[in-house]
Amino acid sequence: MSEISFGLLGEMLSVMNGEYSEPDSSELLAMLEALSTANRFSLSLQFLDKSECAACSQLLQRLHQTFVQHADDETSVDKVISLKSVYNI
Repeated sequence: MSEISFGLLGEMLSVMNGEYSEPDSSELLAMLEALSTANRFSLSLQFLDKSECAACSQLLQRLHQTFVQHADDETSVDKVISLKSVYNI
């Protein structure tokens, strides 16, 4: 992924949160990790509005709860905790 266009990060986070499905949690985690490495990620993060920030926070919390409930996946729990910091949650 080369860069995130203006406004796209917030829309993606809102859709991912709105369509959250526990069976897709590993794929969502991978997408959040990939987005965090894209060019202009930090800039895009700064321009999230309140509802997009809330969607991001809720999405990461849902992922955290999902992986904690399935205690056999400690690595994913650690990744979510790390991503919370990256996404300023």
